Amino acid sequence: MKASFISLAISLSCSHAAIGPSVTSVLTSVKVVSRVLTTGSGISLIRASVARLSTAYARREIVGLREAWELHKGTREEALLEMLGLALGDPRPGDPVPRYQGKEMTYPLLLEIKQRVEFVAASLFMDLLDLHDMMRLVGRRAADAGEWQAINLILEKAGKARHGDPTWRLNPSDPRAFAANLAKALDGAPDLEREGLREVRSLEDLHEQRIRDDVRAFIRDKLFLSEQDFSAMMLIKLHIDRDWWEIDRILEQAGRRKRNHHPHLAPGHAARSPQADHRRRRSEQRLDRRGRGAQAHASLPGRQA
Repeated sequence: MKASFISLAISLSCSHAAIGPSVTSVLTSVKVVSRVLTTGSGISLIRASVARLSTAYARREIVGLREAWELHKGTREEALLEMLGLALGDPRPGDPVPRYQGKEMTYPLLLEIKQRVEFVAASLFMDLLDLHDMMRLVGRRAADAGEWQAINLILEKAGKARHGDPTWRLNPSDPRAFAANLAKALDGAPDLEREGLREVRSLEDLHEQRIRDDVRAFIRDKLFLSEQDFSAMMLIKLHIDRDWWEIDRILEQAGRRKRNHHPHLAPGHAARSPQADHRRRRSEQRLDRRGRGAQAHASLPGRQA
């Protein structure tokens, strides 16, 4: 049997403790020398001994945000950027702040951003987060053609069943005009208030109560849809409506803030817009108890009831 002896050095690890703004690191190293017998079938440890124990101490200062400001040797503007780097540096704390629209973050750029933020509060009467959310939702609603196509395919299926004609086509003049397209598919808008369904005054109520037998029968016999198709259609429609409800909430809140700031612009002194009159009439007719947000701001891109 062929055998050989090999000496191995194994180093074992370290620990550290931190208190306050300074850190004391304690590194303990244990060196173990081993004699190892190697054969063709494996390795066997036959003896081990400790060759050396050693400990090293290191003292490091940790610079916090306040220290970065107070101890900085440059200008106050540079100190502010250093503080931002400690908090927001990319990829690690202390690295430069991420670029803004491709521009390196500088103090003049920070002042420019500050002016934009102040404009949102002072002129739009919004929180910056609300403006961001509103623009995100408006952008999503402006690109919702696929969602409306899915809704109209289901309405077309209802129209085929209602007319008894598998070749019938919806061909909507306005894909986002849900109420008009529903009425076209069914040869008239469903009058839920006259149907006598308990606690059902809108399609949203119908969707919420769809586990009831009388509601299931109404969906099948009056809307000419299966429960699955009706539910799929309403989930898309409610998703769209929720976005518009949130847009409305943000705009209405901004309007209240502006009127509180400028009392002469209270509703009693303001001219009523055509959009406001349209929304009031739709509300009075109660076509959709919960669709207030879906009826407002018809002039925005992609906005329809």
